[in-house]
Amino acid sequence: MKPSSLLLLACLSAAMLAACNKRDDADIPAATPSADAAAAATATEPVPAPATSATAAGDQYPAAREACLAEVARQAGVAKEQLSVTEVLWAEAGVGVTIQVPGAQAPWSCLSDENGNVQGAAYTGSEGRL
Repeated sequence: MKPSSLLLLACLSAAMLAACNKRDDADIPAATPSADAAAAATATEPVPAPATSATAAGDQYPAAREACLAEVARQAGVAKEQLSVTEVLWAEAGVGVTIQVPGAQAPWSCLSDENGNVQGAAYTGSEGRL
């Protein structure tokens, strides 16, 4: 086949394929902004706000809170009753619990599931000051 014949064949093929994709835009329903916003609002799990004076941190996830308190107490060598939970947040990875240890320069961070299975706990500051 000659190059000019190949070019003509390619152009005709492209035109035929483009014609196959033609459709009437009236058949496509238009999305309304309010419907999209409502769907987006319900698509994600809300993250609880940090605890206020009215509620104790971790009330929504008591098993995770208690398990993290026990793990940080064990690792830091401090009685569990001396620790204070400053924040509990839900995420897909688990429940994050932030715990303050008396005398520590920075808080501890712990990750647990909602049933209290601790995935890890670590001091967030310099370990030289631990």
